[in-house]
Amino acid sequence: MTITAAVENESGKVMNLGCGSSYEEFANGSADFQYNIMFTSAILAMVAGGYDDDALEYLYYIFFDSAKYDESFFYNNSVYMMNLSSANDGTDAALLFMMSPCKDEILKEWELTDYSSYENASVLILE
Repeated sequence: MTITAAVENESGKVMNLGCGSSYEEFANGSADFQYNIMFTSAILAMVAGGYDDDALEYLYYIFFDSAKYDESFFYNNSVYMMNLSSANDGTDAALLFMMSPCKDEILKEWELTDYSSYENASVLILE
């Protein structure tokens, strides 16, 4: 499991946080391994977003649904997504569940789905 953080040089602000592994490890890993990757991602999102631990399960399901439906979600001013990338030669694909602050322009440009109104959500929406 790898934890990453990208920080903007000029402002020192966190641009995104993520947790992942190689795609092969994740795809062939046990359900417990996959759960641990997504749960760790949810913990990072909880801390970075200033949420209390009541939001942890909800954040986990955002990442779960991102993987299940291969979709990026908007929730409370951030984008949550599963990102796949590979080396230039197509080997060593990396999988990363990440959370990034999101401005309204990105929300519209990327046509992000607001998770709080997502009809296929795996968890009941928190009030």
